[in-house]
Amino acid sequence: GKLQVANLHTHLIKHKQNISDVFSSHLLRAKMTAAIVTQILELEAKVIDGLHECNFGEFENQVSIDYATHFAKWLDGYTP
Repeated sequence: GKLQVANLHTHLIKHKQNISDVFSSHLLRAKMTAAIVTQILELEAKVIDGLHECNFGEFENQVSIDYATHFAKWLDGYTP
């Protein structure tokens, strides 16, 4: 997320006049990404109660995980 947004810097600046709002969910990674975008655009993020995305539970804020192994466990019926 952070690297992807940073790579959008030039595009965001180029289209800044067309962007009036930035919305975010309450999840930390969404707010962190919104903070980067709003800093570039000189706006404030609006956190919306009804805006939801996936909460990855034990995987939240993990950077390097063997997702394939965990996915295989999940397919076999594993639940944390």
